[in-house]
Amino acid sequence: SRLGRAVDRRAVSKGYGEVSGEERSTIDPRCTICEGDQVWIDLPGVEPFRACWAHASSIETALLAAMNQGAVIEEVVGYRPGRTGGPLDAEGRRTELGSHAYGLALDVNPDQNGMYSGGQLRHGGEYRPDSGDPRTITRDSPIYRELTKAGFGWDGDRDRSFDDWMHFSYGD
Repeated sequence: SRLGRAVDRRAVSKGYGEVSGEERSTIDPRCTICEGDQVWIDLPGVEPFRACWAHASSIETALLAAMNQGAVIEEVVGYRPGRTGGPLDAEGRRTELGSHAYGLALDVNPDQNGMYSGGQLRHGGEYRPDSGDPRTITRDSPIYRELTKAGFGWDGDRDRSFDDWMHFSYGD
């Protein structure tokens, strides 16, 4: 967490039938931390990203619809294995798997929709909802409309100790 990146990454190989516990999402058990459950989504003009196979089609449809309505999407971060949630351990590392680890979360245009904690920008770029920038996510933006219609909750709608304007999670 202090380094702002994953550390101690290691690959684990086991039979699919052995995937259990926290390795399987409680929101949608079809989605696991396994790379084999993630499929690539390739939008025009956007670096391909991965998401859980069970929701990839609805994500692609939603984001294409948003683009057709004038939204500009430059970057999407989807599947990202690792512990990115929960409290910090004694070494400053997160202790729980977040929705990205299951391919059930998206960070859309992080350079325009930053994450803030304690009023300070922690990740991404400045969030300026009144700018009129078609890359910025607001409740009136096509990105918001289409992803929430597809079952994704926006962190901008949550009352938390931090604001993560880029982040959408399935089932939240």
